[in-house]
Amino acid sequence: MKFISNKQSSFLPLCFDDQVQHLLLGCSNLAEKWIAYKDSLPKDIWINPLVLPNSELVNHINGLGQREVLMKEQHIIARFDRISINNVDPINIEYNGKVTIISDFSDFLDNNAEEIIRDCKKLEGNINYHSSQEKVFIHSTAKVDQVIMNTDRGPIFIGKGTHIMDGAILKGPIAIMDHSIVKMGSKIYPGTTIGPHCTVAGEIKNSIIHECTNKGHEGYLGDSILGRWNNLGGGTTVSNVSNTFMRIKTQDWNTGKTITLPTIKRGVITGDFVKTGIITKINSGTKIGSFSSIINSRAITGNIPPLTWLTDNKNQKYLLDKAKTHAQNQMILKSKSWNDYWENQLQRHLNEIQKPMI
Repeated sequence: MKFISNKQSSFLPLCFDDQVQHLLLGCSNLAEKWIAYKDSLPKDIWINPLVLPNSELVNHINGLGQREVLMKEQHIIARFDRISINNVDPINIEYNGKVTIISDFSDFLDNNAEEIIRDCKKLEGNINYHSSQEKVFIHSTAKVDQVIMNTDRGPIFIGKGTHIMDGAILKGPIAIMDHSIVKMGSKIYPGTTIGPHCTVAGEIKNSIIHECTNKGHEGYLGDSILGRWNNLGGGTTVSNVSNTFMRIKTQDWNTGKTITLPTIKRGVITGDFVKTGIITKINSGTKIGSFSSIINSRAITGNIPPLTWLTDNKNQKYLLDKAKTHAQNQMILKSKSWNDYWENQLQRHLNEIQKPMI
């Protein structure tokens, strides 16, 4: 099984440094949802990772012929090896069953709570997870101190090696993945996924936080998606609703044009290695590119390009050697190392911002 990597530009700046199948949704990433069905799928099949799997859909894929492409309206769901498609005329087969397709950031945030519920159902009876409460799935190596957990609206997932500290309040459905820390007195609301190796505190609602990101202090984060290796300074707060209570306006990342979202709630979307200073204020609908540092007393808004060094007095390009050194210092704190992957991504960002405007 391989994945069709398409529509990556629709999820910038979040996945400039990674493929869409590695984005988190529920208790896993998109690839892992399909990998769970790999023994039931043909080995030479190509899958669109933005389509969420279910048993009925998997059975339908198993019935495909080598020339057939399974479609849902204009979206490819599955097809056989690319070479086969290139050598013959494909036959499009429309799938009439129910399917969820992730088309934009709203689909991630709107479906995250339900995906946590679905993923947790698969853990029922799993001997590695235990709890004295129904709908709470705690890995046997996790540490949970004096914590309030409410599962009226959905389950709570706590991964391997994770530590939930005293006084935290968790209201499901939420997922806190492997080796993460929820600090004392944190308030985590439904629809939230906290990825592996993260440290979080304060108030978090209906948000997705990717690997190795820290929001380790007070401040509000709602209806937002954070990339990998972010670090939000103490008191950083994100607005997710405008004072007019109208639908959120944001800027298209690729064109800069103002667009109106189909929702009145949207916080911030970030790339990787985004850092904010203390008491940073972020307006609703903001996007921040990778390897950016925000140390600004005024509220930030709009699209912040990658490799931006933004302060009250300066808005300039983050010098490459300094961006790399600061990222390396950050990785050491989690016993991780800078590698060729990140070296290449940093150079790609530099090349991207140096492209002439059309």
